[in-house]
Amino acid sequence: MNEKEKNLPEETPETGTPAAEQDSVDEALDEIEEKVTTDAEAEQKADAAEDAAVVSALDSRLAQKRRRKFGVIATLITVGVVAAAVVLNILIGELMDRYPLSIDLTSDSLYEISDETIDYIQNLDQNITIHVLATKENLSYSYDYMDLVQAGKTLDAFAQNSDKITVDYIDLAANPTFAANYPDYDLKAYDVIFESAAADGSGSNVSVLNFSDMFDYSYDDNQNLTSSSHVEQSVLNEILYVVSGERPKVAFIGGFGELASDSLQTLVKGNNYEAVTWNLVTEEAPEGADIAVWFGPENDPDEDTLKKIDTFLAGGGKLLLFTDPYCSSSNQPTLSAFLGEWGLGAIDGFAFETDSSKMVGTAPYFPIVDFDDTEYSSGLEASGTYVAFYLARPLEVLFESKGDISAKVLLSLSETSGYHDPSLINNYTPQDADIVGNVTVAAESENASTGGKVFLFGSTYSFDSDFLTTSVLSNAEYIVGVLNTLSEREDTVTIAPKNVSGEANTMTGSNVIISSAAFIVVIPFGVLAAGIWVLIRRRHM
Repeated sequence: MNEKEKNLPEETPETGTPAAEQDSVDEALDEIEEKVTTDAEAEQKADAAEDAAVVSALDSRLAQKRRRKFGVIATLITVGVVAAAVVLNILIGELMDRYPLSIDLTSDSLYEISDETIDYIQNLDQNITIHVLATKENLSYSYDYMDLVQAGKTLDAFAQNSDKITVDYIDLAANPTFAANYPDYDLKAYDVIFESAAADGSGSNVSVLNFSDMFDYSYDDNQNLTSSSHVEQSVLNEILYVVSGERPKVAFIGGFGELASDSLQTLVKGNNYEAVTWNLVTEEAPEGADIAVWFGPENDPDEDTLKKIDTFLAGGGKLLLFTDPYCSSSNQPTLSAFLGEWGLGAIDGFAFETDSSKMVGTAPYFPIVDFDDTEYSSGLEASGTYVAFYLARPLEVLFESKGDISAKVLLSLSETSGYHDPSLINNYTPQDADIVGNVTVAAESENASTGGKVFLFGSTYSFDSDFLTTSVLSNAEYIVGVLNTLSEREDTVTIAPKNVSGEANTMTGSNVIISSAAFIVVIPFGVLAAGIWVLIRRRHM
């Protein structure tokens, strides 16, 4: 290589360009490329920022639009809910006026009527009008007049459950001429007029009852006024009467120191029977009375007096005799001899039960009875309740048949029952007496030729007020079943009285504090907290 060639610049093999120049070109290209990349990135960022701004603006507009839409919808929903609530309240008000709805929370269902009553009145074929001579307001809630409240609600229940029954309220002061429509009756305030209208327009039956006749009032040991209500049975009784036009008589015998039978008479009258008195000493049997009740005579009648009973039975009469367990056969020899002729006898002493499952509670002297004969107890076993005799006197059937007379057991106790001498009543243990089993507490005897019947019940206490008004026992239903069978009444309903004590529900100091805290603090603050939570949630949305 010559000197000249040595001094020439070196060429790159790819381009033939001198190396130094090539490096400068590469550097320049790199700078341009870098700049272009930077500018592109800057432009992209600018475009992205612009796009983001546009999207943000669109999102903001959409959010505003959604909020406005949500606000409109919320407003419309609120208006709709308020309007619906108003309409619903109006409709419910109208329905309540036509079909009043209430929930009876009383222990004895004071304001309800039984299913048996409802079944009967729903099958009426006659229209019944009930005129209440009082204003509706007079029968509204008042603690001092809970009996009137119960009476009014019960009457309304009759009308609500039958399209054949109409109840209206008439203020005699505002309608003084109304009484002229019933000239045979001395009408007064709180009288209730029951009037039937035959379907063929042939006439009607009328009966008048006062509210005071629907209750029995008494004072307890603390001199607090208590009352037993038989409103349902009284109303149904009058309906039965104006439909049928018949009311059988039951004569209650007096003259020999009988126990008070007020509760039993109330039950009888409340089930469409007329209760009359029969003084056995001075009177013959009341005309038209086919059934007589002799409730716990303490004194022994003489033979001449008993001849009146014989005459009554010879004519097909029926006698229900309730014997007091504290009486002794030795003190009533004439009465005992009379019962013996009918194949019946009463044993001195008290019946008891040793099986706790056959007792009311844990009382051995309050046994549950078995139905030996179901002629008078139809449907009672299926009702879920039972008949129980308190302080029962043991009875016996002396013979099953003798001539025209036949006797049988009606009610008895279980195989684990027994009876003991009256002297052991205060110091009784099961070892003191024999467990004879199946102690008889009710029996019946019949004369086939005359149709006369004698019923002997070994307890009077079992048919006192407490045992006839409770919903636990069927003592009332059983006796009414006997009466209905003897009267050959098929279209009947048995209703037991109800207790209306008017006792207030008192609260202890702790209950007052808890109730006050619930209504004054817990509920208001709970509503406030719920409102705050909803408000915060809406703002976040």
